[in-house]
Amino acid sequence: MRNLNTKPTELTTSKMSAAVEWIYEEVQEGAIEMARNYSNEDGTLSEKVNRLIRNQKLKAASSGFISGLGGLATTLALLPANVASVLYFQIKMVMSIAVMCGYDVKDDRVKTLILQCMACSSAADVLKAMGVEGCKRITQAMICKIPRAWLSSINRALGVKLITKFSSKGAVVLGKAVPLVGGLIGGSIDAYTTNKIGNVARELFVYEEVLV
Repeated sequence: MRNLNTKPTELTTSKMSAAVEWIYEEVQEGAIEMARNYSNEDGTLSEKVNRLIRNQKLKAASSGFISGLGGLATTLALLPANVASVLYFQIKMVMSIAVMCGYDVKDDRVKTLILQCMACSSAADVLKAMGVEGCKRITQAMICKIPRAWLSSINRALGVKLITKFSSKGAVVLGKAVPLVGGLIGGSIDAYTTNKIGNVARELFVYEEVLV
């Protein structure tokens, strides 16, 4: 029986996990195409990744502003529109970075690394959660050593981390009672978190001697 005290857009671990899984599958084709487009541009791998992060940050800021004004339709009934939209942009961004660096996003272990980036931990923290100590960047050899048996428990914990991350934006939720102010605050917060997540993904996946 449905709990009548639970609002349809209330953030819960099960709703967040289901939404993340849906988005991950939904964005794969677009993320691979985006990675291909950026890979064909001039510059080093780090420069291309930085360009991608900047552009996705602007998109996330715009999405946050539109949802703050109430102009964005809910893409996922499981979550509030602003949360669903920023998750969409951020997961697609991290997935594209992984593809640009030669990783298979259909590999469950790579998928877990990508989703761990969403928690805004440092790259070292992401690797520590996967059982890899003492380094900041992942290699294919390291990925192969990650026990698959760990993945489900790690992914369950991620849902809790994401709930905490979005719940910490309580001031933004309150601010949206005043549409224009709420939109500006929401857009700036979404841009900041998108940039932070992009930086974690770059540190984790881009293996070059010098990072821009």
